[in-house]
Amino acid sequence: LTKEVYVKGYVSVAPTSAPTAAGKITYSISDNGENTGNVLKIYLGLDIDGAAFTSKDDVKLGDYVVVKGKLLDYSSTYELTDNQLVQHIPVATISIENITMEVGETKSIAATITPDAAESAVTYSIKENTANAISLSGNTLTAIAEGTATITATIATAAEYVGTSVDFTVTVTPKNIATLPFAFDGGFA
Repeated sequence: LTKEVYVKGYVSVAPTSAPTAAGKITYSISDNGENTGNVLKIYLGLDIDGAAFTSKDDVKLGDYVVVKGKLLDYSSTYELTDNQLVQHIPVATISIENITMEVGETKSIAATITPDAAESAVTYSIKENTANAISLSGNTLTAIAEGTATITATIATAAEYVGTSVDFTVTVTPKNIATLPFAFDGGFA
């Protein structure tokens, strides 16, 4: 092809070496972020608006990108040459710890979102709930009965990032009942 084409995908092979003296890096993209199937090698590409890359870390594994350039079949491997990044949208990540609660306890779910996003942008849903262990309202969990639940935290795609989901586990244990420090025989004096 001699015409420029636009290709979008997820970075499936991140750059492994520093940019060339001209600020170019090589990486691969695919439709699913894996290095199998429809993979396109971005050979010595430039950054947005033809700017030089300053680090191999400017493009990371899993980032969503739109690249323009000329498509080339190089020894049965498709590459994009004379190319540059048109759009670079990082994929959001959600960091969340598994939770342990006692029956009757209520907790708010605390997630860390990267890139910085409003906590209210995260939605939570119950994926599995053995013994109806928990109830969920917004980001508030209530432990109902002993058991486990799997919760899915989701952040939708926005202008500045591609959305994602992550599962975490809530374990509900029996309520810890305090024991008296003395023997009680049941009688009153």
